[in-house]
Amino acid sequence: FVVLPIGVMAFTPWPDRKENKAWCNDPEFLREIAVVVPCHKCADEMGPQLRSFLKFFEPKQICFVDNANTPTPPDNLREVLRSIGPDVN
Repeated sequence: FVVLPIGVMAFTPWPDRKENKAWCNDPEFLREIAVVVPCHKCADEMGPQLRSFLKFFEPKQICFVDNANTPTPPDNLREVLRSIGPDVN
């Protein structure tokens, strides 16, 4: 069988928009990307990640998925995300 990658994991914050760089992200291409962040009991770590993603992506393109076996996250993940980006999924 064949294993295909289905996502991208980011372990460091995205570069600051003010960085001096020779290239530029294509806004049309960025609208075609979704950011799916798997997490579990990591609300304190997700605030900086969300701030980094929001520099390049619209809130509707970002989805945090808690892999707990409960209908709601077992920590305050939802409150942390809503305080930064109310429209993030």
